[in-house]
Amino acid sequence: MQRLARTGIAGPLLVSLLAVTACQWDSSSQPPSSNTGTISPAATPNIAIATSSASGTVTVVSGGTQTVSVTFTPSDSQGVTQLAVASGLGSLSSGWTGPASFSCATVSTGSGCVLNLVFAPSGASSGTLTFGYGYTDAAGTGRTGTLTLTYLSTSEDNVAGTASPAGQIVARTGGGGQSVTITFTTDDGQPATALALTTDLSSLPAGWHSAITTFACATVSTGNGCQLTLDYTPTVVDSGTLSLAFTYADNSGATKNGTVAVSYVSSSDNNIVGTVAPSGQITALVGATQAATVTFTTDDGASAFTFSVTSSLSALPSGWNSAAPSLACASVATGNGCELILTYTPTAAAAGTLQLAYAYTNNAGIAKTGTVNISYRASAHDNVSATVAPSGQVNAVAGTGSQSVNVTFDTDDGAIATALTLSTSLASLPSGWSATASSFTCATVSTGNGCTLGLDYAPSTITSGTLALGYSYTDNAGTAKTGTVSIPYSATAHDNVVGTATPSGPIDLVTNSIQTVAVTFATDDGNAASSLSVTSGLSTLPMGWSGPAAFMCATLSSGTGCQLSLTYAPTTAGSGTVSLTFGYTDNAGTAKTGSVNIAFSARVQHVYVVDGHGISLCGAAVDKSLTGCAATGGLSGANGLAFSGNFAYVANYGGVQVCAVAADGTLSGCTGTGSGFNGPYHVAVHEGYAYVTNVNFPPMVTYCAINAADGTLSNCATTINSLGYTLGIAISDRYAYISSSSGMTSQCDVNVDATLSGCTATASGISDLSIALSGSVAFIASYSNGLATCAIDAGTGNLTGCTTTSVYGYDTRAVAAGNGYVYVGGYYLDFAHHFTITSHVYLCAVSGQTVSNCAVSDGGATFSQPTDIVIH
Repeated sequence: MQRLARTGIAGPLLVSLLAVTACQWDSSSQPPSSNTGTISPAATPNIAIATSSASGTVTVVSGGTQTVSVTFTPSDSQGVTQLAVASGLGSLSSGWTGPASFSCATVSTGSGCVLNLVFAPSGASSGTLTFGYGYTDAAGTGRTGTLTLTYLSTSEDNVAGTASPAGQIVARTGGGGQSVTITFTTDDGQPATALALTTDLSSLPAGWHSAITTFACATVSTGNGCQLTLDYTPTVVDSGTLSLAFTYADNSGATKNGTVAVSYVSSSDNNIVGTVAPSGQITALVGATQAATVTFTTDDGASAFTFSVTSSLSALPSGWNSAAPSLACASVATGNGCELILTYTPTAAAAGTLQLAYAYTNNAGIAKTGTVNISYRASAHDNVSATVAPSGQVNAVAGTGSQSVNVTFDTDDGAIATALTLSTSLASLPSGWSATASSFTCATVSTGNGCTLGLDYAPSTITSGTLALGYSYTDNAGTAKTGTVSIPYSATAHDNVVGTATPSGPIDLVTNSIQTVAVTFATDDGNAASSLSVTSGLSTLPMGWSGPAAFMCATLSSGTGCQLSLTYAPTTAGSGTVSLTFGYTDNAGTAKTGSVNIAFSARVQHVYVVDGHGISLCGAAVDKSLTGCAATGGLSGANGLAFSGNFAYVANYGGVQVCAVAADGTLSGCTGTGSGFNGPYHVAVHEGYAYVTNVNFPPMVTYCAINAADGTLSNCATTINSLGYTLGIAISDRYAYISSSSGMTSQCDVNVDATLSGCTATASGISDLSIALSGSVAFIASYSNGLATCAIDAGTGNLTGCTTTSVYGYDTRAVAAGNGYVYVGGYYLDFAHHFTITSHVYLCAVSGQTVSNCAVSDGGATFSQPTDIVIH
């Protein structure tokens, strides 16, 4: 006689974990049959029952993972059809994942209609999930049901029991037994202890048997073999839920309870079941491989037919691979080799459930389906790191306050580490430090799971040091590790913020050029200040200046972390001061103000060309080409030119003249000055002294003191007389570079008393008449060879790596260097046209030592063998 479940009763389903209600869609009844002859039993209403793999509230440790399988079965052997979850899957709570939709065309005994959900909370949470589903019962009536799951995440781990095979356990009445393995694991891999089954194994439901009467495990973790084996050998058609209660001690030592719910049914026809080896959860280290074999057999040893795995074996979860693209077996019995070979090779720490669906025809000719669930977990050798807030040095004002400090522990890959314990004694911290607890541990550590140590720094005296905290933990793969976090600290008084401009100013530019000015805000004691903002000045910057509309720094101390960038790009001459006012909160929490003033000036750039006619004054366009060149100073001839403030010094063979320099660049009132010269050729000015090369015998370099008031030269004396007839000269902060009739350039030291000494040959083989320095490159007009460029060694000042660029075959005698460009002056002697001399000034582009794109730039003048060019 067929035994039917009572309508509306779901047996063990009615627990807080899972509640199911059924409602009728259509109350119309089926019309009676008018057929005669053999009478088939009339279909009667039935319901769909949902059974969860977990009983009670689904409880998972924060950072852990548990798969919950919900198996749908009919209340009797008639089955139901067109089951589909209509609501709830699209709005899962935080921490829950599942399919976007779920449906089963038919639901019968052992049909494998299983919905898998995964609960992986990352923090404290609790609540309920509600799913609405519909189906058609055996009488053709549409019905609905509601499925409710309650859940909770905890700070300690939990033990869960997982049945294999997964889903509903199906066995054929009188046809042999079905072996069932219950595997107990923790949801975070950290060991729990003292697990004991409290259900009496000698009083199991009809058909269930155990070879032992009691079951216990001293420890439980992940894949450690805590397994209970049962046998289901029904003798009558029956169904129900096997509930196994157990107790254990979690990783904090607290006693907890749990329950495993196993749905079962017996039938008169055989079924195919899948058994996974190794049993229990499949575990593997990231980068390693674990093999898994799924063996398909019938529950009574009789053959079933036309078996095939319907899940795509080419679309398995990450890390899983199948040895074959598909699996089909013409017949399945016991031990006939219907096996699926899988491998699990994870590339990242993860956990989940691999679900394999299959279809077959049983020995009664009935088409059926089933499902195999394979729980898996990948672990990795991750590391626990500590983040200190506030970051950087911890500061406090001695005797007036305290600073709270939080040390948060996280894993570097987001996977779980366990058993973190601070090994440094919190009772022996440095003076001024205290902790909110006497000891500190975290059962689990991952990203954002709240493993935070609270500290407080309240110094009584001015001091500084580093607090080192050691800790130990077990990584995701079970390996014991240690780490240390270091916290620098300092106790200070009230500090101040100072704004410093770089360059320091006054900023002196020529028009049509650009200078970036960095204003660095830092504290005067290196400790932190906060909430800095420029309160005035940025909205009213002088003409030619630009910068951001506002500027602020949340925190600042030493270094360049709090830096305001301004740009000065004048197009007209002028001068003034950029004034910025700023406010901030000092290290002790007091509001303060400060200011920064940057003096600036802009002048029109002039270029002077010295040749046999005298001196020409030229303007420079935006592209640096010469414009409006015209004679200035009233000089009939000159060799070299140099400037000091508003005075110009002109060298010619007869002596040195000083000229006044007007605002428009013109030279006037030129008159002789200085003494002791012998054929002056070129002039260089450095720190209040004029240096003059001489080309007559005896050869020498003369240096004279400059009178800042009237520009006259005095106290002239010889400083070098060993280089031959000296020609070109250029001076940097530490070195003078001098060319002579010996055919090479010499490098001399510039002494504190302004004398030159220690001259040695550099840039050998390059003969020159004019030298210009720009940045780390020396430019040398090297006669008919063209223009030479040499790198200036930052340490020694030596000229190295010299290369020469021909300037259209001209005999180059003068050079002046700017930022990214040079002017080169020279002449060409045309023998084919009766020794005609053609003179030009060329403008060339410069990148490093590379000279290119030279073009004539005479500014409307005709030059006669230029010997010097000066940018001023």
